[in-house]
Amino acid sequence: MYDVLREVRERCVKSFLDVIIASMLMEKPSWGYEIIANIHEKLHILLSPGPVYQVLYSMERAGLIQSTRDEDNGRRRFYFLTEKGKRWCKEMLRASRQAYDLIAFFELRRELEQGNSGNHSTKLSLKSLEQL
Repeated sequence: MYDVLREVRERCVKSFLDVIIASMLMEKPSWGYEIIANIHEKLHILLSPGPVYQVLYSMERAGLIQSTRDEDNGRRRFYFLTEKGKRWCKEMLRASRQAYDLIAFFELRRELEQGNSGNHSTKLSLKSLEQL
């Protein structure tokens, strides 16, 4: 059976992988495979290393993150956010919330127009979203 929710979640993870990685690095520095494992554990999406490292390298070139070699394991690189990366991450998370609110606004409005959800809380939600 076709799993729409899984497809949407996978598309979101792939589309916003840089934001997801930055958000994870806001909590603590990490290395590539740990990032992959955390995404799999929390979002149930298993990514191959290639796209993750491509995003990490791109973020590093853009000055959003820096990396350093692990003293115990010289092959492992720890990634951490720069100040520029922290500002970028906060702005992207704010913009992502606004995009989500916009989608919710159109969905609520469509439901009201179709008469599927004319309850008071839906109308209040729509009014609050209209003010954004």
